[in-house]
Amino acid sequence: MNSQPHSGVCVCVCVHAGLDYDTIREQNPVESFTKVYTFNSSRKSMSTVLPLEEGGYRVHTKGASEIVLKKCSSIMKENGQVVPLTKSDQLEIIKTVVKPMAEGALRTIALAYRYMNTKWVELQVTNSGWSYKCEIVGEVTSVK
Repeated sequence: MNSQPHSGVCVCVCVHAGLDYDTIREQNPVESFTKVYTFNSSRKSMSTVLPLEEGGYRVHTKGASEIVLKKCSSIMKENGQVVPLTKSDQLEIIKTVVKPMAEGALRTIALAYRYMNTKWVELQVTNSGWSYKCEIVGEVTSVK
């Protein structure tokens, strides 16, 4: 397992979902990543762009809950259903989950994803060389 602090979160999410973290990492080695937006203190998040076998890409984002939630337009419920996430919903999650945990000296991490079709990605890369992160890592779905 990776020694990064947030890797433990990913392992826990995998276990909770009935997935094997090591198998997922073996199937998706770092060399297969299309783009990695590394963590930095101003962005408070990191994102990885992975190519999909069936075409297109999937962006995975993890980071400070209040930052990642602001980028989300939907949320995946525990049953796998994806539903819209309004600004009001975002504020409610921050108020009822994130802030109480922070007051207890606990850190929260949000996970999100987005599917992108090949044509859209090729246009972004042609126009910006993957530097236009706000367009690529936006309108994501939060994982509850």
